[in-house]
Amino acid sequence: MNCEFVRTHIYDIDPIYFNRFDLVYTTVGALCWFDDLERFFAIAAQILRANGHLFVYETHPVLDLFALPGEEDYDREQELKIAYSYFRSDPFINTNGLDYVGNTQYAAKTAYTFLAYRWRELNRLDYSIDDCQSFHRAIEQTVVPLLAQMRANNTRRPTVPEIADPALLSAGVERMLNHVDPAFGTLFAAMRPDYLDFGSRPGKAVTSEQWFFPGAGMPYLHVASTDLGTVLHESGHAAHVYLSFQSQGSMWNLSGPEEFEEFAAVSMEMLGWPYYAQAEGGLYSATESRVARESVLQLYLDVLASCVMRDAFEHWVYSETPETVTPADLDAKWLELKARFMPWELDATSAEEAMTGWQRWNWSLFRMPLYMITYPFATIGSCQLGRLAETDRKGVVQRYKAALVLGNTQSLPELFRVAGLTFPFTQPAVAEAVQFVTDHLKDLARKN
Repeated sequence: MNCEFVRTHIYDIDPIYFNRFDLVYTTVGALCWFDDLERFFAIAAQILRANGHLFVYETHPVLDLFALPGEEDYDREQELKIAYSYFRSDPFINTNGLDYVGNTQYAAKTAYTFLAYRWRELNRLDYSIDDCQSFHRAIEQTVVPLLAQMRANNTRRPTVPEIADPALLSAGVERMLNHVDPAFGTLFAAMRPDYLDFGSRPGKAVTSEQWFFPGAGMPYLHVASTDLGTVLHESGHAAHVYLSFQSQGSMWNLSGPEEFEEFAAVSMEMLGWPYYAQAEGGLYSATESRVARESVLQLYLDVLASCVMRDAFEHWVYSETPETVTPADLDAKWLELKARFMPWELDATSAEEAMTGWQRWNWSLFRMPLYMITYPFATIGSCQLGRLAETDRKGVVQRYKAALVLGNTQSLPELFRVAGLTFPFTQPAVAEAVQFVTDHLKDLARKN
């Protein structure tokens, strides 16, 4: 028989295989590894021709009630004795390994990864580790080639001038937020006397964050610069926590989940774009406004590549590294991921600097593992929101506010649905977001 063997994740199967087969066959022990059976069978339907057949050979879960030879509860005299609950929630532990090719049996090592533990700790119930890794591959296939071409053309993100005077910055942001929605401007005006801290000074932490004081019912912005984009970002966090607290009245139900928190912040930056220029109530000249928008758009692409690379590194560190892992192993993996997601940096830095980058500016790895992926998710969602705003800006802002009000009371897909989007973000969503960015970059280039 003339056969072609293709190794691929089923969720990422190439569309060239769609509508090509008369028979799809899956055997025992396959379905249990898929976290989304509807998605699995939808893909099986896509690769079948019209009138094709799906053949499923699988065991019924009722068989898991019985102990098998070698298990502690196995009774040879009563093989059909019920040993386990049908509704057990603890993990199955099976150390009996079998090499299907050589038919060699061996004792397998029981393994629990910190990645799986952390996933549950973060309550990531609406998308799986596999979904996240598919997102990694979508960024690699869609964003990285575009960025590589931009670097080859010597395209660099332009520098945006900061607004040196914090008072001038505060007044301008208030005007801009009023244009986005009066509720946002009113909140920012209430924060100006006591709840804003912009710019640097000796002894001030070099960070930008939003904190919330439930006793006062007010958010507080700590921004160690006078960068307009950063202030708008943190203002998005402030609006999210304030509106959800006003609506829900509970510390447990404000803001989160983390992925949506960052979406709220990045989207506020994007909603502020039309008001950058002084003619629209903003802080920039017409030329500075174009430069600032170009800088933000290129930043979106950079964030997608760099943050996904860091997230992929954390997935590996917290699931695949052996107990004997060495710094050299970590260096090698970082370099491998750098080649996948940011290959242009291999030519711009020394080999030692490229390999040891995981040690520097990587706070998520040690302090908040797996947080980095929230920024790419937020970026994709914000680009989709931006595309919708091109034709229905008022409706987009209202749906955005409605989603912020819900705080932590709804699932991640439901929050995005209320905002007008679909989550999880798949390859088509990534492609749409990248098209949004490139369309706007071309539009700005024509205006220069």
